[in-house]
Amino acid sequence: MLGERVTAMAGISMNEIDFLDLYSCFPSAIQIARDEFGIATDDPRKLTVTGGLPFHGGAGNNYVMNSIVTMVEKLRQHPGKSGMVTANGGYLGQHAAGIYSTRPIEGRWQREDPAAYQKQIDSQTHPIITETPQGVGTIETYTVIFGRNNTPEKGLVICRLGDGSNPDALRFFANTPPDADLLESMTRRDFIGAQGNVVQNDGINVFSPSGL
Repeated sequence: MLGERVTAMAGISMNEIDFLDLYSCFPSAIQIARDEFGIATDDPRKLTVTGGLPFHGGAGNNYVMNSIVTMVEKLRQHPGKSGMVTANGGYLGQHAAGIYSTRPIEGRWQREDPAAYQKQIDSQTHPIITETPQGVGTIETYTVIFGRNNTPEKGLVICRLGDGSNPDALRFFANTPPDADLLESMTRRDFIGAQGNVVQNDGINVFSPSGL
C-alpha cells in the first residue's frame, strides 16, 4: 500500500525509479520492503545508495537523514533521474517513503492525509490472537535469544493453533522450554511449520515442538 500511495502522489511508477535506499536495520527489513514494493530479486538496481545502515559510517539513530542527503547528492549528479528513500519504525509497523528528483512534479503536489489510508489498513483482515492457547500448534516463525555468554537462553515462537491447515486458526505467542539441546537445534534447523503442544505454566504460554 505504501508503494502504491507514494508513487501515485509522485506521478511515477516503481519501475521508473532509478535509485533506491531501503531502510536497512536488519536483512529481513530489506527483504520484506523489496517484496512489498514488487522489486524483483534480480532487479539490477541496488537497494541502497549509502551502503546500508550498519555500514554507512554515520549515526544509526540519524540514518534516514544521511540516506536522504546521499540520495540528493546522487540525483544532483544525475539530473532528471529519481530516487526513493524509505524508513520504518517499531516492529516493521511504521513506514515512510519519499521520492526525490531534480525534475519537478507536473501539476500541483499535495500530500495525502494519512488518515485516508489508515482506514484502509485498519479494515484489512488479520489473525485473531489468543492469550490462553491450549493443545496442538504449528510454528509460523520464531527466534532464539542468546545471553551474554553467547549461548542460547530462550526460544520465542509465533504459532497458529492446529496443524497449520486452517488460515483462520487463532494465533498465539509462546516461549519454548529452556532446554539447551532444543535451543541449539533451533539455531541449526528450520523449525517453521513444526508442530507441537502448547500449555500454560503460571500464566506463561510454553510451546514444546514434537518429535525432538
